[in-house]
Amino acid sequence: MAPLAFSWVDQMIDKEVTFLAFADDRLVGVSLNTFINRQEFPTIFRNGFSVPNPELEMLPDYAEFIANGPFDNHKANQFDALVDIGLAHVGRYIPSHIQRIGYGDACAVDPRFHKSGVGLELLKQFYVRGPRDFGCEAFFAFCVASGTRQICLKHLGMTEAFLIPYDKFLENGQPIYSNLYDKAEGNSVVYKEVK
Repeated sequence: MAPLAFSWVDQMIDKEVTFLAFADDRLVGVSLNTFINRQEFPTIFRNGFSVPNPELEMLPDYAEFIANGPFDNHKANQFDALVDIGLAHVGRYIPSHIQRIGYGDACAVDPRFHKSGVGLELLKQFYVRGPRDFGCEAFFAFCVASGTRQICLKHLGMTEAFLIPYDKFLENGQPIYSNLYDKAEGNSVVYKEVK
């Protein structure tokens, strides 16, 4: 997973929108974020931008997509395919007047600090500071875990644009992600416009 993580982290650090949480001198949480400018939209959101009545279109199977993925690690290519579905479609749900959108890419918290509020505070940093410090007019995030989805919907006031159901995300006819410990049903793509 290191190549997958490196490509994300490298981009996030360049834009200086990464937030860290410490307990004493120990790192206990990280929130990786970025923003996407209007001129980047066609490259990032390749299935269109601001489409009336958008619908999620999935392949019947992702085996070939995963086999041709950019990484030397099969699991990294599986996750990359899941992210690719979201990025390819989320632009369709974004209103046409948006010039810069924030992307909450990943939030991870040490398991010993789960349900302590660390994750919520990390996410709030970006969603509160994004409009003021980075000029973001809207935000989106991919919630692959049920806890992150609840934080985004209940505490950050985001709405679900669409769900990539795990039982439809198949490789060789089999769901890639099933029986998850948190009972997540899919990658929930959430969105919020700054008013």
